[in-house]
Amino acid sequence: MSPVLPPRPNLDHLKKQARDLLNALRSGDSDARALLKQHLPEFVGRSYDGDGISLHDAQAVIARDYGFDNWARLRKAVLGAADDRGDASDGASL
Repeated sequence: MSPVLPPRPNLDHLKKQARDLLNALRSGDSDARALLKQHLPEFVGRSYDGDGISLHDAQAVIARDYGFDNWARLRKAVLGAADDRGDASDGASL
């Protein structure tokens, strides 16, 4: 089951999740690889040592795991939620 964004999502936290996932992929973590292959089918059946994975790929995995098509849509949803609260500190930067 995919995670659900919290009521007050934080873009900086999501960026950290993507960086952590990237590091896990590069270190060969099997759970991270399974998540990558689940959300980015182009990696299914492909062998790699982790160096061919980009931050963009990791961000796409995080976005899709939360139910968004891509990072841009996730970012827009998070920033829109921050705007609705009048809280620019919850992810005004990318």
